[in-house]
Amino acid sequence: MKNAPLTLPCRYATINETCDLFGFSRSTFYRMLEDPDLGLKQVVVRIPPVTGRIRVPVDAFEALLRRKSRGRS
Repeated sequence: MKNAPLTLPCRYATINETCDLFGFSRSTFYRMLEDPDLGLKQVVVRIPPVTGRIRVPVDAFEALLRRKSRGRS
């Protein structure tokens, strides 16, 4: 039996960490969060759910940005 490939756990970042990683402001992040066409609200995680602090799964956020940038081309 072959070993299953190693998968690393998803990294979750705060809004500040996400903005630092991707080089934009918190106000830009919040505008993106409210943009229904972007779909960021479906990507982020709130702790506790619904009204809590936002955590951003870095891999999913990066994929979202890639998809969005391809759509503009």
